[in-house]
Amino acid sequence: MPKTERYALAFFCDAQIDWPIAAVPTCVRPDRPPRHETTYYTDYMIGYQARTYNVFDDQAKDAE
Repeated sequence: MPKTERYALAFFCDAQIDWPIAAVPTCVRPDRPPRHETTYYTDYMIGYQARTYNVFDDQAKDAE
């Protein structure tokens, strides 16, 4: 493989909340395990929104 930079982009089109986000099976081998653990769309989006928009921290402060 060439030693060049690569960029990965997550793209979700009408994903269901219980769909897994995982490495493509044909890209995983014993000598090349997945770089990231499998997660689910809901967990990913909750984490993304918490990091990006801080919505959950603001909701907790509003509830106090």
